[in-house]
Amino acid sequence: MKRILRVKADLHTPKTVSYNLHSKRGYEPQGTKAFVPLGTRLTKGLSRPEKAHQLRELAANSDYFIKPVSKRNQEIRKFLTQHGVRVEKIIEDLKNGTSLFEKEGAELGSAEGIRFFKRNPVQYTQKIIDLVARLIVLEVSHTHLHVGNIAITEKGDVILLDLSRATLAGTGKHRKSLRKIVEKIHQEKTTFIQSFVLYAFRTQHDRNPTESEYIEKARQIEDQIQERMFGLAKEWKLA
Repeated sequence: MKRILRVKADLHTPKTVSYNLHSKRGYEPQGTKAFVPLGTRLTKGLSRPEKAHQLRELAANSDYFIKPVSKRNQEIRKFLTQHGVRVEKIIEDLKNGTSLFEKEGAELGSAEGIRFFKRNPVQYTQKIIDLVARLIVLEVSHTHLHVGNIAITEKGDVILLDLSRATLAGTGKHRKSLRKIVEKIHQEKTTFIQSFVLYAFRTQHDRNPTESEYIEKARQIEDQIQERMFGLAKEWKLA
């Protein structure tokens, strides 16, 4: 009996942990699925924020994911890789518009990610700045860029996660909305800087920054991203 119970506990099944926000209902069922222990259930009676928190915990504890990957998404992934952006690696195309991914590194906001970041905050910050600058110069809108969609490894690598809703300005059906996408990219940069400054300060100092500390740190990050953008544009001969 003990043998049967142990084997059953080792079984994992895909469970939806996030949705694509495209349908009239506000989501599509074909979102990200994490492999969780068989029989896993969310606590009943949760509020929406509490449910979202439990789903994030399930995702954080999963080593494998099934995610929708469109043709556009494949093109953007290839484009970013060619320009030095490390994206999460597909280990198998499931031939139904989805692919199997294996977890690499740890999300910035996870306990493991925070532990990695604390060891060398300057190195990770510079690599994250480089990542954001590359997205802007390449005119790629992630559409959901935050600390939960960036993973870091113990060796110092930075990995961009969840490109399911990413768009590339000036390509395909998005060509006519070039200006809107570019504007959105810069809005994403501002929003990301705000969240990253809070994350970095809390991680390093175990408290929130004062208003003056926040403004100063945000300005420094903004200036460093801008400087790296100029460097990349010159390197790629786009200036």
